[in-house]
Amino acid sequence: MYDVLYTLSPMRTSVCSKDDSANWCVMAATTTARDVEDAVSGGSTVGLAQLLALLYTDTSAALKRRAETSAIVPNMTTYHDTNLPFLFFTPSQDATTLCTACSRNVLTAYINFESDVPYAPGLNQSQLLDTQSALYSAIQSKCPSGFLSGAVQAAGGLSGGILSSGAVSSQYQSILALAMGVATLAVSVAL
Repeated sequence: MYDVLYTLSPMRTSVCSKDDSANWCVMAATTTARDVEDAVSGGSTVGLAQLLALLYTDTSAALKRRAETSAIVPNMTTYHDTNLPFLFFTPSQDATTLCTACSRNVLTAYINFESDVPYAPGLNQSQLLDTQSALYSAIQSKCPSGFLSGAVQAAGGLSGGILSSGAVSSQYQSILALAMGVATLAVSVAL
């Protein structure tokens, strides 16, 4: 739940960003038809039921509530494997796909957010964001020098721990864990 709540703000910024031609980055072609076909393993079309199964897990049988409602939980495996938080930009893509204004905008949205609100356990511990370091490295190696320099300067440099395994010092981890626990409890009670 922490990962999902944490990614809401930078993902919103990513989805609302535009490239240099004023086209929405969320509409950018970051995957090919072959990637989609490989993801669904056969068949040229994906039905609604298959799509929902890839995106969400129905946990209505596992959750007990006062009122009968079905609950769905994001399928973290699909979100992670497709790099959904980063609008499907992956480290394995070529420079033509990675060295775009959209990839810079998406990664900048996360770097800027993480500089203001560090991911408490460290990005390497995240179920959704642990691919960010590899994506950053791929962009650094495949794109021209200085491609992300504005993002790194805005974040105060990446060597300070934004992409490291411990983004927050241990003295603040317990306070953050307590605050996130209270927030999670509040959300659970509200549902």
